[in-house]
Amino acid sequence: MVNESHNNRASTLVDASAGYIERTLHAAIAFRPWSESAELAPFLTSRYLFMTAELAGVETLWMFALTSERPLAIAKQVRAVSGRFSGSAVVVFEQLSAYARRQLIERGVPFVVPGVQMYLPPVGIDLRPKGAPPREDRQQLRPASQLLFLRMLLGPSVAEYRQSTTAVDLGYAVMTVSRAVSELEAALLVEANRSGQERVFRLAGPRRDIWDRALPVLSSPIKRRVLASELPHGVAADAPLAGLCALGDYTMLQGPDIRYCAVSIAQAEGVSSVVDEADDRDIAEVWTYDPRLLSDGRSVDRLSLYLSLRDDPDERVHLALEQLLERVEW
Repeated sequence: MVNESHNNRASTLVDASAGYIERTLHAAIAFRPWSESAELAPFLTSRYLFMTAELAGVETLWMFALTSERPLAIAKQVRAVSGRFSGSAVVVFEQLSAYARRQLIERGVPFVVPGVQMYLPPVGIDLRPKGAPPREDRQQLRPASQLLFLRMLLGPSVAEYRQSTTAVDLGYAVMTVSRAVSELEAALLVEANRSGQERVFRLAGPRRDIWDRALPVLSSPIKRRVLASELPHGVAADAPLAGLCALGDYTMLQGPDIRYCAVSIAQAEGVSSVVDEADDRDIAEVWTYDPRLLSDGRSVDRLSLYLSLRDDPDERVHLALEQLLERVEW
């Protein structure tokens, strides 16, 4: 069964879908629970909320995604459900990478990302260009807010965090942490209140559930890439592995011939070179926050690594990223 946090998330997704379809296709749509969903395997009902609705005179099955899945898995899950439904099935996501979008279109899987894009042949297609502005209700977290959030997910289980001690741990000003907490609270990722003169806060639910909820507002930490050789002496050698090197360190994926590492903006101060991944020399990713604050080994942390690679077009990378998340101690 879908838990309460998933129900709340799905309800928001259902409402957003109805509004988006009405604005885009100029057609009202009424979603109804699908009675046969109770007969589906638990692995499906834990991943989707199933509804039906009439669209352009055709009864359609709507699968509201509650978890992150790779495109191949989604296509298989749609096929598994389609045998029980005579019409077509549409998958609804909170967000969808360009890579996943291409893969779903190639496999003929209709989908909707409310407010962003839809692929509903022959009813309607709204695939906005890569440079289209983000939705106002999907603004990405500021770097300090994302760092704080990932620190809470990856660190020891703590019943309550205090603003002052958190600021010391992260090397931030108390006001910076206060703004980060406010932003996370507005995104429904943390709950905050006051204890005397100090603000205290905690995650707003189980770690894995909160991670899934946060994915639409999390972003890659990479600001730019520079030649590692241009960093001050010793910085690259001491920096944690990043990119495909780090993914190869955590999984069975074959790493590249060159070395990728991650450094903070301060560590790359004065380095003006900007390179792409076609360069055959060691590369340093300059992150919007200090990767050393989250790393506990020779590679960057798993969650930041996932965010830095989730739009990679290689299916092998996505399989490895799936393994990466499975090994996170939520």
